[in-house]
Amino acid sequence: MTIALSAIPVADPLWMKALILLVVAVLITAAVYGFVALVVKADDFGLGLARRGAGWRRSGAASCDSCRVS
Repeated sequence: MTIALSAIPVADPLWMKALILLVVAVLITAAVYGFVALVVKADDFGLGLARRGAGWRRSGAASCDSCRVS
């Protein structure tokens, strides 16, 4: 947000600055939620592989372990 605010010309009116920051905030939020959704999908995919059977179990378990963020 600070980078976006510093890129806005000083002469712009306050409403224009607020609108630009609002758009940047929405885009950042969408990007973060999108990244989290990808991590969850990857974890679900790994869990599905782990439950399938002997050949897929090891790769599925590795996929689930790599998605953990703790």
